[in-house]
Amino acid sequence: MENRETRQINEFKVVDDRGNEYTVVEYQVGTEKASLKWIKAGPTWFCLSDGTAVDKVDDNTFKVSTIDRVLHRQP
Repeated sequence: MENRETRQINEFKVVDDRGNEYTVVEYQVGTEKASLKWIKAGPTWFCLSDGTAVDKVDDNTFKVSTIDRVLHRQP
């Protein structure tokens, strides 16, 4: 029997143009098999640590549409 659940798969720091730092969390739906191996089974989505939705522009750029702010991944 498969158990589909949402898991956090990544977390990283980003900064806006004003120098404010934020944490972006990446989630994905997955399936846990009988062997306890978790298998990715759906699209990923991103949000700030407070739950605000974030759109991915490219691998290093994210946009928070609710506050019209662009965030860049820190090296």
